[in-house]
Amino acid sequence: MRAASASVVALTVLFGVQTLRTLLPLLAWIFRDRFGWGSVEIALLVFAVFATAFLVAPLRRLLGARRLVWLAVGGLGLLRLAYQLWTGDPLIDVFLAVAAAACFFVALPALLANRGSTARGSTAGLPFAFGCLVGLAVDVAIHAAYGTWDVSWRSDAASAVLILVLVVLLWWLLARGSTQPGEVGDVAFPLAWAWVAIGPFFFLEVLILGNVARLAALSGWNAEWAGLLLLAGKLAAVGAVVATARRTVPRAVVATLAAMLLVALWYPTPGGSSAALLLLAAQVASAVLLTRIVLAIGAAPAVPGLGRLTAAHGVGMVAFAALVFLFYAGIDLRLPFSNDVLPRLAALVLGLAALAAFRSESVQLAPAVDRGWWALVALLALPVARLATVPEVRPGEAGALPLRLMTYNLHCGIDPRGHLGMEAIAATIEAERPDVVALQEVSRGWVIAGSVDALGWLSRRLEMPYVFAPTSGPLWGNAILSRLPLSGHEAHDLPTEDLLIRRGFLAARIDLGAGEDIEVLATHYHHPGDGGAVRELQSRAILEYWRGRGRTALLGDLNARPDEPEMMALRRAGLRDVLELGGVSPGTTYPSSQPEKRIDYIWISPDLTATDAVVPRAGGSDHLPVAATIAAVPENKDRALYVLD
Repeated sequence: MRAASASVVALTVLFGVQTLRTLLPLLAWIFRDRFGWGSVEIALLVFAVFATAFLVAPLRRLLGARRLVWLAVGGLGLLRLAYQLWTGDPLIDVFLAVAAAACFFVALPALLANRGSTARGSTAGLPFAFGCLVGLAVDVAIHAAYGTWDVSWRSDAASAVLILVLVVLLWWLLARGSTQPGEVGDVAFPLAWAWVAIGPFFFLEVLILGNVARLAALSGWNAEWAGLLLLAGKLAAVGAVVATARRTVPRAVVATLAAMLLVALWYPTPGGSSAALLLLAAQVASAVLLTRIVLAIGAAPAVPGLGRLTAAHGVGMVAFAALVFLFYAGIDLRLPFSNDVLPRLAALVLGLAALAAFRSESVQLAPAVDRGWWALVALLALPVARLATVPEVRPGEAGALPLRLMTYNLHCGIDPRGHLGMEAIAATIEAERPDVVALQEVSRGWVIAGSVDALGWLSRRLEMPYVFAPTSGPLWGNAILSRLPLSGHEAHDLPTEDLLIRRGFLAARIDLGAGEDIEVLATHYHHPGDGGAVRELQSRAILEYWRGRGRTALLGDLNARPDEPEMMALRRAGLRDVLELGGVSPGTTYPSSQPEKRIDYIWISPDLTATDAVVPRAGGSDHLPVAATIAAVPENKDRALYVLD
C-alpha cells in the first residue's frame, strides 16, 4: 500500500465531509430565509447539486484519467481554501461549496478506479479504503478540537492557516504523482452497483458516526469527551479493517457485521455510555463493510469505460441527498414514517451491498499492510489537549434578586445572511451580562445546522452551565444557561401532539440562597401565523402549570403579538410583560434585520418588577433577544391577581 496514495484519498475525504457539513446548511437556510423557497424547491436544488456525481464518466472521456484526478482532487482543495478565506456574503460561499462538492463527487470514483498507483490483485483497493477511513478520523479530530463549531465557519487566522497547510500538502502529493494512473477502468455488473452504498455510508457518517455534537447531546458529556470517544471508535474501526485485511473474511462474517450495524442503529436515542458503545459497534461494522466493497471493486478485472461505476456513484450520491432531505423534511412536511427508519435503511443498503460484492467468494487479502496506522493514535492528542486546556464549566455561588434575565431564539445559530455565526450570538449574550438565559431553537448536531452543538459551545464560551429540554427529536429544543446553581428542573410537553414540530417548556428553579429560589420557564410556542388556536392551548397549559406562584418568569419566543388572544390570556392571568413595564415601544424582535413583529417576551409574576428592559440590536440570529433586570416588588405595593379563564 502506498502511503501517498492513501494520503490523497484521506485529504479528499476530509475536505469532502467538511464541504458537505457546510453546503447543506447554506442551501437549507439561505434559500429558505433569504429567497423564501419551500422544502420541495430546496430539495430539487440539492438533488441537482448531488446529481453532478453522474458526470464522472463523461469528464473522464473528455479530460483523460490524469487530468480528471487533478481537476477533481486539486479543485476540491482550492475551493475548500477559497470558502475558508471568504468572509463576505455567504451567498458566495454557496457557489464555492457547490463547486467543491461537485469536485468531491467526481474525485471519489476517479480515485477508486485508479489502480495503476497501487498494488495489483486483491489489495488494489486498500489505499482507497484506508485513506477514506483515515480522512474520517482526521475530520472527527478537527471537529472535536473546535468544539463542534466547524473550522469551515471560522474566520480566524489559525483556521485559515490549518486549511492552507492541508491544501498545500494535497497539491504536493498530487505533484509527486501519488495518483499516477495506470490501469483505470470500470468493473462488471452487478459488482459496480455495490458502490451505490457510498451515499448511505456518508449519510450515516455525517448524521451519526462522525457527529460529535449528537453524541454529546445524547450522552450528556461535553464535546471534548464525546469527540475523544468518537475518535477512539474511528481508530478502532481502522484497526478492525487492518486486522481483517490480513485474512480471508467469509461471507458469514460480512452478514454478521451487517446485522451488528442494524442492531447498533435500531435504538435511535440511547443515552450515556450506551450511546458510545453502540456507536463503536456501528463504526467498526460500517468501516469493514465499506472496505469489503472497495476491495472487491479494486480486485475485479477492469473493463473499458467508467459508465457502471459512474451510474452507481450518481445513484448513491442522490440517495444521500434523499436520505438527508427526508430525515429533516418532517419539520415542514407530514411524512408517513418516522425519520428513525432512515439510518436503518442506510445501514441495510450498506450491508446488502457488501454481501453483493462477495456474492461468489471471499477476497483473499495480502498481509502487506503498513503498521504505520498506529501513528493515527496521535490524533487523540487534539481532543485530549482541549480537555486539558478548557476548564470545566461550574455554576457560581447562589445569588439573590435582582437578576438579569434574557431570552434568545438562536435560529439554530444561523444568522439572517445564512452564516453559522456562533461567536456573534455569544457576543450578544455576553454584552448583556445576564444571570439566566432562555434559549429556543437550540440545535445539538443537526446536519442542516452545521452539526454544531450550539448549547455546549455557548456554555463553554460563556462559562455558564445549562439544562436542556428536547422537544422535536432529541437534538432540538429549549435550554437555559445559568450562572447561578439550579435547585431542580423538569421538562413538560405543550399541546398538541400532532404538530410537525413538537413544543414544550423547560422549568428550572434558580437557587437564590437561604432556601429561596425563582422559577424560570423557557418555551417556544407553535409558529404558523394561523396557529393562534394552538397557541391559546399552549398558554393555558403554561398557566395551569404556573397557578399564580410567586417569583416566576416566563421567557421565550411565543410567536404572537402582544394584542393577540394567546398573549392576552397571560396578561389577564396576572403575568406582566417586562417591555411594557419598562416603557419599551414598539419592542419588535422579528426579523432581526428589519424588526416588524414583537413575538419574544419575558413575562414575570405580580410579585416581581423589571428595570433596564431592552431589545438589543444583534445579527447572530433571525430574532432579536429581550433582556431585563428583575427584582422583588416592595411589600407595600399592590399586586395583580392570578386569573385563569
